[in-house]
Amino acid sequence: MRRIHSWLLAATFFAGMGLEAQSQTFVRMPFLQKGSYNKATVCWRISAAAALTVKFGTDSTNLANTSAASASNVDACMTLDSTKLQPTTKYFYEVYNGATKLTGSVRQTFVTAPLVGAKKKSTFWILGDPGSSGTPQTNVKNAFLRINQGAPLDGVIMNGDVAYESGTDAEFTTNLFTKYPDVFATNFIWSAIGNHEAVASTTGASYLAAFNFPTAGEIGGVASGSELYYSFNYGNIHFIMLDSQVSSRTKTGAQYLWLQQDLQATQQDWIVAIWHHPPYSFSGHNSDTEGQMMDMRTNFVPLLEQYGVDIVYTGHSHDYERSYLIDSAYGNSTDNNSKKARVVLDNKSGNPTTTGPYRKASMKGPHQGAVYLVSGSSAKLDAGTLHPMMYVQYSVYGSSVLTIEDTVATSKFIDSSGTVRDQFQIVKTRGTVTSAGRPALKQDAQKFSQMGRRFLFPANNTAPFRIYSLSGDLISQETPKGMWEPSSKRLPTGAYYFRYGAKFGKISIP
Repeated sequence: MRRIHSWLLAATFFAGMGLEAQSQTFVRMPFLQKGSYNKATVCWRISAAAALTVKFGTDSTNLANTSAASASNVDACMTLDSTKLQPTTKYFYEVYNGATKLTGSVRQTFVTAPLVGAKKKSTFWILGDPGSSGTPQTNVKNAFLRINQGAPLDGVIMNGDVAYESGTDAEFTTNLFTKYPDVFATNFIWSAIGNHEAVASTTGASYLAAFNFPTAGEIGGVASGSELYYSFNYGNIHFIMLDSQVSSRTKTGAQYLWLQQDLQATQQDWIVAIWHHPPYSFSGHNSDTEGQMMDMRTNFVPLLEQYGVDIVYTGHSHDYERSYLIDSAYGNSTDNNSKKARVVLDNKSGNPTTTGPYRKASMKGPHQGAVYLVSGSSAKLDAGTLHPMMYVQYSVYGSSVLTIEDTVATSKFIDSSGTVRDQFQIVKTRGTVTSAGRPALKQDAQKFSQMGRRFLFPANNTAPFRIYSLSGDLISQETPKGMWEPSSKRLPTGAYYFRYGAKFGKISIP
């Protein structure tokens, strides 16, 4: 929700009396919000209150459409007429005060999203803890733009701490909006809130005033009623933005209950989640001891994995850390390390150029594994060590870029010199998986039936059937063929988890 700041009330008052300034300039250049296949919102802050319009069109020489006028404020957002927007189309726009182009406005562009479910190649720039306004922030930006070579982006996503040190209104202007004016004017931006945005105000007042995020499910997903947590669709991707700082992190809180509904409702091929405090990190912050990090790991990660989350980006620790393909690592580092053989589903690099990508047996399904990233060094840097769940850790400045095309997701970490320090890939299948001459199990080959204490498996079964206690300890591992009945001594009556090929779930043994 856009708000008028107290220091600007005088300007608004005089504008209301008809004393509106004749020449406004931008304090925050136009930036793009809430982009979809038929939606686009342009926001700004100007030096004196005025009612402005946005002219837009597909012809750079003829901006044929004009939005309604904004309220006469210094901060405003205008949502463009959806009937004038088409999917995957490039538009040009400028901001006007009446018939006069606003001072400082240049002809900018945006491209609308593809239709929901479309399998277009989509690329997103991930900025981690960027808002410090220092030289490293500029170097990271310039390195990415140099490597990207002007290739189109489909969005910019920030995982929190976008306005150091206290999240004041002035810090948002100086440390964020004046650092990325060219990027924000041509790409739809999305953000999660960090802890530094909740210092000057514990509710994140300046953060909420700065942005215009969806609350009513208008860009896809279930309505959250809050700009602190929300979701949106882009092509065949479902993005989930969570709040690990201000909102409740309990399983009975509004955020958790909304997330459950949102995950149940999505039919997208890919689920990507973003929040600030990482569930796994041994860098500037320790996920074994910090409350927000522990809450997200023990409460939210299990829910996300139950509904098939694929990739999670976080920040907070100012380095780069990236996990293996993992699942069900809900304890502290010691506990998870003791269960590493179970929770690490693939202990290779996931790099398509070396050991090969991580693979999933279906486009959508629970507990097939996810990759967790700490990408928090876009402006600040911590020294760190390797967490047991992490494949790699780098204490270098940089940012991440995520590209998804149909069944393949690729994430790269690019440092401030423009070097790709790490990359991994996840490949899904729409049927039977085949990778490097190694055929994976078909989904129907992973079926079994249970009759009391007896289990019936395919006669030619080659997949291990693992049974775990509810606390995650491995109790039994067999590769049964045909009928199999575990001993009551090994498996007393009770509830257990099982893993069989790509399937994961609960069973009860009488």
